Amino acid sequence: MSIWKVYGAKVQGPSHVQTNTPCQDAFSTGVSSDGQWVSMVVSDGAGSAARAEEGSQLVAKVLSEKLLEIAALLTTRVPGGWINDYVIQQVIHVRELLREKAGKDDIRDFHCTLVAALVGPSGGFLIHIGDGSLISGNATPEANEEKKLHITINNQSKPENGEYANETFFITEKDWIKHLRISPIGKTDWIMLATDGGCALSLQNESVPHISNLQDIFKHLLKLPEESRSPAIQAWLETDGAKKLSNDDKTLVICLGSGFAGFEDHEITLTNSIPEQANPVVTPPAPAIIAPSAVKQASPMSSPQQSNPQQSMASSNPSSGTYQIKKKSNPFNLKMAFFFLTACAVILFALSQLQNVLIPESIRPSEVSRSPKSSDIEKKADSSVVKKPKDVKEDQAKDETPVQNNGDVVDKQSQTVDTPSDNSSSTEKAIKTTPTKNKETKKDVDKSTKAQ
Repeated sequence: MSIWKVYGAKVQGPSHVQTNTPCQDAFSTGVSSDGQWVSMVVSDGAGSAARAEEGSQLVAKVLSEKLLEIAALLTTRVPGGWINDYVIQQVIHVRELLREKAGKDDIRDFHCTLVAALVGPSGGFLIHIGDGSLISGNATPEANEEKKLHITINNQSKPENGEYANETFFITEKDWIKHLRISPIGKTDWIMLATDGGCALSLQNESVPHISNLQDIFKHLLKLPEESRSPAIQAWLETDGAKKLSNDDKTLVICLGSGFAGFEDHEITLTNSIPEQANPVVTPPAPAIIAPSAVKQASPMSSPQQSNPQQSMASSNPSSGTYQIKKKSNPFNLKMAFFFLTACAVILFALSQLQNVLIPESIRPSEVSRSPKSSDIEKKADSSVVKKPKDVKEDQAKDETPVQNNGDVVDKQSQTVDTPSDNSSSTEKAIKTTPTKNKETKKDVDKSTKAQ
């Protein structure tokens, strides 16, 4: 006997009625042979695609069957990363079938979205590409009050739109895998899937669960006999209020666990226990189902204080951690680089200050490097002082006859040459006085020449 009951319907949108366009939504469900697992798929064909209806029907039918194959494999295999690989392989398989239909590699004529789930006694996982929505939760009777059933929303997969509200992403696009979400679902008592048009009843602004609408849906649905529940969903989608909310095709699928039986006459209260998120959570392929041994055992009607299923999944199975990857992560973190450079600058500054404290001033590299330069300048200055009198003396010896009166002059020059230069100030004084002596020497020589 199955522990799940699935109800659903799809209707043609007012805009498609006016243009005589068939309903481009599709959904398909299935239950495993042992009744423990249920698969659900809804797909919304793009209004601009020529064969969108064919695309959505094929996607819903094939994937619903393939998901049940996972349920059969789980009887002999431990849950792990292979589940996500399997899901990706089945999406690729569906795309190959669409190529066969198209007779070419381009399958844009079959543009359609995907919202799917496989759920068992201990939880399951969802698959999402594009807009549409999935919400799930638990239900438990009020302990202190009779005839009251409290329903909580514990999990949600939001629509993913493009730059504009009427843009989304499709399973038939080249970069479909960038928008693929495979997210875990904890133990749940109910689950609801909807296309973009069906979200008008279940969500506010295609984002936040519409509490009052959902509460009314559960209240009226539970009071009806099982055979009347799917027709009732179709009637709700065709009401004037639903048409005003959206002109698009509408699909709504609701799955209830066996624990809902017997609460037909109970008062229904519904609350949202998950924090509001501005953007859909996109998770990379990771193990999506918890092993039954890792799940806290509970009755079909679990406590309303149950934590977020995604958080509990991550804690029980670390390899299936969920995190947001809206864009490809950048391996270079600018903030960490800034901190690293700042730390380097602080260390260099500290080392320079430590050098001033530990190294004596007399042997610092800066002083040692400057001292040879000053000595070289002094040597050059001394050599310039010596060379000038010698040049004058040699010129006099070659071109002029020696004169006795020049002895004093030569003696003075030799005194100037032999005097050691103790410091740079004496050197500069010698450089300044030498030119005047040379001029006086030349005058004495000219006088002696004339006298002869």
